[in-house]
Amino acid sequence: MKKNLARLVLPALFFLCVCNVQAQNDSLNMSKIGGWSDNTFGTYYNDIWGFEKDGREYAIMGSNHSTYFIDVTDDTPVLVGAFPGSSNDVVWRDYKVNGDYAYGVADGNDTNSLQIFDLSGVPDTIIKVYDSLQFTNSCHNIFIDNDRLYMGINKRDGGSYALDILSISDPEKPTFAGNVPSTFFGGSAIHDIYVRNDTAFCSGEYTGLYIMDLISLNAPKLITSITTYADQGYNHSSWLSDNGKTMVMADEVPNGLALKLFDISDITSPIYLTQFESNDAATPHNPFFEDGYIFVSYYHDGVQVFDPTDVRDVKQVAYYDTYPDNNNSPDPYPDREYEGCWGVYPFLPSGKIIASDITYGLFVLESNLSPLGVMDNKFKGDVEVYPNPTASKVVVRTESRIKNISIYNSVGQRVIDNELKNAYISEMDLSELPAGNYKLMILTGENTVEQRTIQVGNR
Repeated sequence: MKKNLARLVLPALFFLCVCNVQAQNDSLNMSKIGGWSDNTFGTYYNDIWGFEKDGREYAIMGSNHSTYFIDVTDDTPVLVGAFPGSSNDVVWRDYKVNGDYAYGVADGNDTNSLQIFDLSGVPDTIIKVYDSLQFTNSCHNIFIDNDRLYMGINKRDGGSYALDILSISDPEKPTFAGNVPSTFFGGSAIHDIYVRNDTAFCSGEYTGLYIMDLISLNAPKLITSITTYADQGYNHSSWLSDNGKTMVMADEVPNGLALKLFDISDITSPIYLTQFESNDAATPHNPFFEDGYIFVSYYHDGVQVFDPTDVRDVKQVAYYDTYPDNNNSPDPYPDREYEGCWGVYPFLPSGKIIASDITYGLFVLESNLSPLGVMDNKFKGDVEVYPNPTASKVVVRTESRIKNISIYNSVGQRVIDNELKNAYISEMDLSELPAGNYKLMILTGENTVEQRTIQVGNR
């Protein structure tokens, strides 16, 4: 599906991949093959989704006033349908596709309906089969899983609800199925949600991320939560790898917080793996796993693609800057912090990548990335300790989970005792230790003790 790529290899600093190459270039291993905008003064664009029907591929893109359906099969995209929203001046729209139906919502005022479109006749006909305020008058994000439509930050009946769920078993006639109150999410609403087989990954804004068992909507269960983590900010969205063992998570904060990876092989006990970013002056928006890569709509930095194969050194391997109006430095105008790439959709069968830029509309892109395969979070060697020597921090990784790490000085005194809860990885701050050689005693989940010697240097 995709051709081979000579990968860009960049150095990593412990767990943080800071990739600033884009400041000098507009693209890397990715090129534009088409684009579209409605050329109407005052139009700005928001989210994008896609689908394939009868061998042809389409983009669904929103603007402040409309929803567009665009055929992107050929090099020149063709508009095949446009539908005004129930409100004609909104910042946020969101779309998902289920079978032959597309579902769209909007947020920003109290007159935004749920719209449903029948796609079975594309490209000749697209029919809006539902447009109603019955279940929403403002909704920020939606997701579809097992004939359920999940609605985050949903307003209805004069109130605001953290997470509402509709049944779309009859795709043209949604019915109310349930609600998960904000008490499950630290009092927060759910900004965005990813659901796989009734397990929901709920981004709770400033309170963190919550993993829910929603098999029974009458008895929702909190599996676990991630409420304290490195580089924490506004928990915006998340996505799972194909095998469901790895989760990528984005914090949407102006001038940028890093993306995070977690091992969720044991869903009750997520393990922090690493963090990485495009540019410390840019803001990530929505991340997706596809073909083993992580695709991110990255506002000022356009579309970014990362190779997470080695979580010690997450590599930036491709990008396309949809918004060349800036130099990737912090924007002095706060109202423009969110210019650039809003959404990216990397799931078209042809391998084409479609993206929406707030100012410039639709981008159809292609890359020569080769599929990486399934990420399994494994690494070579029973125990790895790095960097060694170190100035301040040390990372310990094992193939079997770590129970405890003790550090002893040269005269046998225990100076650090770090009890862990079955983590695969531990990052420890040694900055308070005098320079010298230390012995690490690592107790693994198999009840074996590994010994390593590490040199802590002068600072």
